[in-house]
Amino acid sequence: MQQTTTPKAVPVTSPSTTDQSTDTDSSNSNALSTPQPVVKTGTGTAYYVVTFEYITNKAADDSRTIYEVVSGSETEISGDTTNRPYDVYVKSGSTAEAGTTPSASADSSADVSASPSVTPSASPSSTPDIRTDKVFLYVGPGQGDYKLTDQADLSDADKKRQAPVWMEVRNAPTYFRFNGGCDWLKNYVFHALSSGDNANENFKIQVRTIRADELTQDMIEKADLVYLESGTAPFVRSDSTKVTLAYLSQDTQTVQRDGNSMTTGMTRENAYGLLYQAAVNLLPVIVDYQAVTRKEYKDLDYQKVAKMFLKEDLENFVNDAHTDKNWMFEHLGDSGYPDRSYNGNHFVNRNVYMVNSSTPLVNGDFPKAFDEGSTGSGFSEVLNLIQSENALLSEDNRIPESVCKAKAIEYIINYSVGFIAEFTDLHIMELQPTNNDQADLRAENPTDNSTTLYWQRNATGSVKKQVLRSSRKVNVQVTTKTPSSFNSEWEDINQNYNLVFVGLDGQKLNYAAGLWSSTAYNDSNLNGKLYHTGDQAGGSDERYDASDITKRKKQELLDFMKAGYPVLVENDFFNGKSAKNGVDRINTKYVAADTQMYDFLKQATTDYADRIYTIDDVHSNILFLAQLNIDHPVIRVTDTADVTLSETLNGEFSVSFGYSITNQNGGSYDGEYSTELYLDMNGDGNYTDAERVDNVSAEGNVIRAAADGGQLSILFTEDPGSRAISFRLRVVDNGNTYRRSSVEGILTVADTTKEKIRVLQIGEPDTTSLSKLYQQENSTLGYYLRAAENGMNVKFDIETVSSAMLGEKLAKNQDYLEQWDLLIVGFGNGSENIQAGRIEDYIQKGHSVLVTGKEATDGKRQMSTALLGQDENLKTYGKLGRDTGSLYRYAGLEAGMFGAQSSLSAAGLNEGSIFSYPFSIGKSVALDGGKSYQAYDYLLDLSSLKAPFVTPWFVFSQSGNNTNAYDISPKDGANNYWLYSRSNVVFIGNDDYSGFTYQADNQQNPVGTGLQESQMFVNAMMLAYDAGVHNMKVDIVAGFDTDEAKVSSISIPFDQEIKAQNGLLDETVDVYFKFKNSNLTRSNAYTVNFYYEDTAGSDTLNVGDEVVQVTPFTSSLWTVQDNTLTEVAASQIRQGKVYRLKAPVIALQNNTAATNAKIYVEVVSALERPDGLEGAGSKEVRGYDSVTFTRTQLFLLE
Repeated sequence: MQQTTTPKAVPVTSPSTTDQSTDTDSSNSNALSTPQPVVKTGTGTAYYVVTFEYITNKAADDSRTIYEVVSGSETEISGDTTNRPYDVYVKSGSTAEAGTTPSASADSSADVSASPSVTPSASPSSTPDIRTDKVFLYVGPGQGDYKLTDQADLSDADKKRQAPVWMEVRNAPTYFRFNGGCDWLKNYVFHALSSGDNANENFKIQVRTIRADELTQDMIEKADLVYLESGTAPFVRSDSTKVTLAYLSQDTQTVQRDGNSMTTGMTRENAYGLLYQAAVNLLPVIVDYQAVTRKEYKDLDYQKVAKMFLKEDLENFVNDAHTDKNWMFEHLGDSGYPDRSYNGNHFVNRNVYMVNSSTPLVNGDFPKAFDEGSTGSGFSEVLNLIQSENALLSEDNRIPESVCKAKAIEYIINYSVGFIAEFTDLHIMELQPTNNDQADLRAENPTDNSTTLYWQRNATGSVKKQVLRSSRKVNVQVTTKTPSSFNSEWEDINQNYNLVFVGLDGQKLNYAAGLWSSTAYNDSNLNGKLYHTGDQAGGSDERYDASDITKRKKQELLDFMKAGYPVLVENDFFNGKSAKNGVDRINTKYVAADTQMYDFLKQATTDYADRIYTIDDVHSNILFLAQLNIDHPVIRVTDTADVTLSETLNGEFSVSFGYSITNQNGGSYDGEYSTELYLDMNGDGNYTDAERVDNVSAEGNVIRAAADGGQLSILFTEDPGSRAISFRLRVVDNGNTYRRSSVEGILTVADTTKEKIRVLQIGEPDTTSLSKLYQQENSTLGYYLRAAENGMNVKFDIETVSSAMLGEKLAKNQDYLEQWDLLIVGFGNGSENIQAGRIEDYIQKGHSVLVTGKEATDGKRQMSTALLGQDENLKTYGKLGRDTGSLYRYAGLEAGMFGAQSSLSAAGLNEGSIFSYPFSIGKSVALDGGKSYQAYDYLLDLSSLKAPFVTPWFVFSQSGNNTNAYDISPKDGANNYWLYSRSNVVFIGNDDYSGFTYQADNQQNPVGTGLQESQMFVNAMMLAYDAGVHNMKVDIVAGFDTDEAKVSSISIPFDQEIKAQNGLLDETVDVYFKFKNSNLTRSNAYTVNFYYEDTAGSDTLNVGDEVVQVTPFTSSLWTVQDNTLTEVAASQIRQGKVYRLKAPVIALQNNTAATNAKIYVEVVSALERPDGLEGAGSKEVRGYDSVTFTRTQLFLLE
């Protein structure tokens, strides 16, 4: 423990005392005039009895001490006595003769008629020349045998130089120290400062003892410790007939000062000032419990003030007074401000020590440990601090886990000051119920060499509360989030923050009468709460979204604590303002019991009690400070994390780059660590265990990756097609895998072979259709579609079919949609009335779908809310704002703010390829096409704990200081989404791009409307395409060369004169094929099927728009390998190579009337998709091509 200021104590020792002040330095070199026995020259050890007299008739200018040695009372005792006292004094100065005539003790020779609790002055004594270098350490009750100074305090040199002197003292005052009250504080409270302040010659403790009626505001403000004494006078023999104790019977009285009559007393202004300093500025206060109960004080405010220090939550009690000095006295007994009564009213409550032991505060047991029961019930926070310190110390250096009076005082002093420690830069996430104007946690640099972090709820004018102090200047970065934004982002808080702070500052909520009052809701059962499951919409049975974190975010906060990092919460999250009091103390006044926030607090206090704190808990908690400095490995790439995969000679694609691992300060990391590589296979910005690729090395895996020795290498054994692949390279501490960091980037694949991407848009094939805009010369969207083709080396094959036409095609072939790589729904006109279930089936098979704002609009949606990632039972606050009345979701919102608005922007969330592929659009996109938009109807479901996740990518944004419906809840993905994805389904708000045009004569730098919106649409198309699975492309070609042309027919020689085989000259024909598999998969397992067209065939094959009957046949496969024709098994085929089969001509043999017949080559792949995705597990995709065998008559030569 540490004390860095020069402490000053103001013992307010009773309702009436004499004002005495002393200063004592650490060396006692000021030769204080305190009684000491004398030793005759040449004698050995001498023993004396010295009697003190309490002086009652002191005048204002009297120089005498309060206690005087009775002249001639010193009695020498024989050195060989066996009944000697226990007090060891050190001889100093010249010797003097001791008196020989004993005197009666003070309690029999002097009446005591003033208040008994005093601190003696340091003025010179008129008694004989009796002095000491070691003034009284302790004077206890009774008639003698007082151990004043332990001989152990003597240096070895002193022990050799002089004999000890023993003394019995009677009637000496009970206090920390006879002159100044310093030694007890110094030796038992500040003893921990070895080689620190108390060892410095300038270290001083000033004790000022006053009557309660003489207290002033200046004294209160200057004090570092206040002691409210009970006035029980344990050092006076109250049973003596000579002793009379007088007490004030009123708080104020008229006295004479400097010849003037004036009124003094403990005014209520002073009472409020004392309580304010203790409650708000954490002035440490010691209170004798007898001051609360003593009947002599029952009519005094002094006793009421003492009772106030029993309050469990003194701060709330004082704050609720709102500076009204009388309010506290009028509401002292209110049930809303309960008292503590732990351990028989002997306890510590932060900076207040209530003393009610069997002995006075200053007694022989001052440094002696309490029993275990008392420690656990009354001093648990002191014990917790000791245990937290021990957790950081080696076993040999640990502190005894016990508490005593001295340790309790040490604790309240340190609590008020707070620890000073050395920190690295701090990164803090602050979570508040609403988006406030500024953070409640802020840092100050009072000097160039220090930093203080403090909490202040700015909107309500709360005072600052210190959280920590750094002994050096550090950078403190506070990132504020609301539950809505926190729920919408996939940031790794374990990587990015040292501390999470959760507050109760809901400045943008509705209040009954201003921010000082209670929150107000349409559902009055929620009044006062900050975290709840959603208010009722005005005039409706529907409810707004919850003011709460999701299950996923609750788990992320718990994972943060599993790393050992601390979570700090505002005091009022717990009754009693401490998170150490258990689950039962969670304050449901502010946190509803059915919320995820409540469950988090419950689990945190149960399972990770040493890592959750209130602001008051951390004020002097060394474990909290240590947790802030927990290190984790940091990974950095040497170049850029955005790289392009290049094709090798054997058709593989690979990339490698360097990385380094350090600690948070850039130095060597002490712990052991491992690296992990993840590929975002469904493009949702999340990285699950199923997407980890560095730990899979089985034969047949398409992806092979390794990260070791500062070098990362990624190899694709097969071409994944032109695409962007988000990746995460992560390092974890082997001892605690929750301590981690990562880098994320984009792997871009540019296929050398132009790939066709088949896109089907469902809608009317009019001027608003995608197919028309793609071909329209001045269409902005068409321009960027064509630009993307060039940049990605792909070719879009876009077709538009109406809902009616789609129904006809599905009637012919229920698997009609399977041939398309990407399905677009809600674009343009006429996408309503789609045949039920067909699109859902397509999605569930893992295929790519892009939908527009119509699919989140009531009455227009064409598919399941679950597959769209929406909650069909909850509406956005924008939708409810349009349809219902106030109170709205947030304060300041008005009905007109929820309608369609122009000049909106879209703000980006999370990290993924949507921001850069194929166009770099960044995270701020102006929706500048002149169109108006409004929030969509259905709330997104962001609560899932496993894939597929719903990921918001862009949300509505609008500039303005709380003048619109969007900036009041920024980054709110659940309510204000513009673009989001759920695995292979991507949503974008705009459904009509026909009005976006550009100047077609400027192809390099287009000028027009909807430029960024059109780029965003193309990026959304590719995000959907990359996230889904696609049927393969099979091409029948003319020969073994990979560049051979595609063929559609093969001539079969025919001679009608030959009867055998119906004139066909050959039994088989060589057919060559290759295939392309543009799926991102962990592994592939291929098979090949061959069919010939046969109207009598028992099998069917889905071919484009129709189903054909076929009969299978078998054939071996050959390819050219090392310039040699080699037979291969079907399971060994790989894309990029050409294979030959021998197809029978039996289709023509069996049908002599037919002039041609088709042969079909079908390639099937069993993909391994990450668990939890649509189409996950072993997913079959297939592709086919056909060639027509044409019967060709040979010429007859006559």
